[in-house]
Amino acid sequence: MHDLGVRLHDMKAAGQVDTIYLNLIPKPSCIANLMPRTDPNRPPGANGYFPEYLGRLGQLGGLAGADMKMLDESVIALNQRIHDDLAGLFEDTGGLAFVDTYDMVAAHDDKHFRDTAPIWVSGGRMNNIPLVRLGILSHKGGLYSLDNLHPTTVGYAVLAGAVCARIEAVEGISPAHPIDFQDAFDRDSLLTNIPPRLAVETLLIDLVVAFASLGGRPIA
Repeated sequence: MHDLGVRLHDMKAAGQVDTIYLNLIPKPSCIANLMPRTDPNRPPGANGYFPEYLGRLGQLGGLAGADMKMLDESVIALNQRIHDDLAGLFEDTGGLAFVDTYDMVAAHDDKHFRDTAPIWVSGGRMNNIPLVRLGILSHKGGLYSLDNLHPTTVGYAVLAGAVCARIEAVEGISPAHPIDFQDAFDRDSLLTNIPPRLAVETLLIDLVVAFASLGGRPIA
């Protein structure tokens, strides 16, 4: 990251860019793929972490809640080091602004704390748990796609909104077309046409991953 900062500084010093906006690292526990073995019915207790986290795709790996908390805290510290280091590099030129993606995803963390400012669209409430089709008119998830790692169009709209808000705060420039979550939802064919048998398809993906993880060992 320091090397990136040096290259960005050189671009700024040469007049090749005006203002640079750098996304910091998001909060790991908010990513949809890191979940308990089964979807919880309610947020965790007072410490804000579930007892166990696994990679939802394939149910691989595993972290205790205390380890997940330590990982989040390590990212906070890393973001601070990145901020301090790169801000120092740009002291002579200015023109560097940070986008706090850690706080951005934490603000929409519905699986741990119940999102206090939820995103509602015609398809329902968008949140950061794995995407599941429940019925004709309802589903869970919406901010992350089928791999539970990459955002959907609505998820990317949340990021775009955070970047636009930072630009407005730094430069006073508002987006010509404000971020519209309903429009983002309407443009995402996955969310507007969620497979009715998504849970079964997810199970099949899990089975494929499980067999692939055997690494060619003979199956009894």
